[in-house]
Amino acid sequence: MASWGGILTLGLAAILIAGCQSSVPKTAHFRTSDEIRQAIGTEGLTTWGHNPAGNDFESYTAPNGTAVVRSGTFVDHGVWHIAPGGKFCLKWQHIRDGAETCLTQSVNGSDIYNILPDGSVASVVTREAPGNPDHL
Repeated sequence: MASWGGILTLGLAAILIAGCQSSVPKTAHFRTSDEIRQAIGTEGLTTWGHNPAGNDFESYTAPNGTAVVRSGTFVDHGVWHIAPGGKFCLKWQHIRDGAETCLTQSVNGSDIYNILPDGSVASVVTREAPGNPDHL
């Protein structure tokens, strides 16, 4: 089973292709808890991106605290919450063996870097859209 960094995603994520940056740019802005909450909104948020292993992903973060991510044929379901200090916390059924991980989100231009507690990049979101347009 693929083990790739968390998303979003925001939302959730959906989840750096070779040649993409694997560290957070120094000019990036870190999202606050309120900014994360606002991005998810009342419709939820779908994100598309990739992880450091080069896996493209799509994820949907629902406003009810659930999330789903798809990468190729791999699909995982989980739950999320926003913690103080701009932390987006996710607990997937399979990713990271089901352990909860709280990510920070760094925005640089149109890219959103999901950063693990150790400072490494879990994934880069390259596109966001409100709602669940792909019916994940």
